[in-house]
Amino acid sequence: MRASGTAAPGNGTERATRSAGAGRRALIAVLLGGWVLLACACGGGADRPLGVFAAASLVDVLEELRAGTRAAGERVFDLHVAGSETLLAQVRAGAPADLLVVARPLTVDERPASAQGEPRVLATSPLVMAVADGDPCPGGPEALSGRRVAMADPALAPAGRYARAALQRHGVWDALEGGLLLGRDVRDACSWVVLHEADVVLCYAADVTAVEGLTACAALGEEQARYELWVVAPPERRGAARALAATLFTPPARAALRAHGFDTPW
Repeated sequence: MRASGTAAPGNGTERATRSAGAGRRALIAVLLGGWVLLACACGGGADRPLGVFAAASLVDVLEELRAGTRAAGERVFDLHVAGSETLLAQVRAGAPADLLVVARPLTVDERPASAQGEPRVLATSPLVMAVADGDPCPGGPEALSGRRVAMADPALAPAGRYARAALQRHGVWDALEGGLLLGRDVRDACSWVVLHEADVVLCYAADVTAVEGLTACAALGEEQARYELWVVAPPERRGAARALAATLFTPPARAALRAHGFDTPW
């Protein structure tokens, strides 16, 4: 579980109300502004470390792989994690990314202008319901009424979109929407359950492996994350970016991904 960047639901300001939309737009504007400034400061030079922008659920395995490159004396990459929608907006605004890993397929119109070629699917992970260790499991989505349900914000992360689709498919979205606790990314939502500020979280199976104190209750069916890796480096950095991407599709990387609860379709 991440120690920083986590917001607790507190007095309910994270709840899915219409007024929260303005707050989310302001948050994205601040994040974009910061990364645009960083992009201007760093420039596109070949000397700065490669930048990997990745969906929040991948933070643990990518930190592990980064530590391995450091221990081996190889070139270490900078890692920035956030919800996929936030990452996309940052990259399209000029953030200094060389690799981009998002938790859903991108449409042609959504692809960053700097993207080269087609993406590779790095990993997948199904959507599940989870509770704090020792807490009773709901029988299924139909049993969530009256419970404090946490999930990622659909406007900021694919985990939220998948969770919304699952709840809609089970016919309970309309009843639950007004009382949901929405996180900036799926790890925020998971942390609230561990802290007993929510009763159940809709998250990826890999999050249950990564976040201490969570127990999976049930899979939510057809919804799953599909982590696509894109090379988005400027021309002078593409060779190094492609070489780094290749290391994420090696047997050691596969072993690390599977140890962290991901499936690897390669």
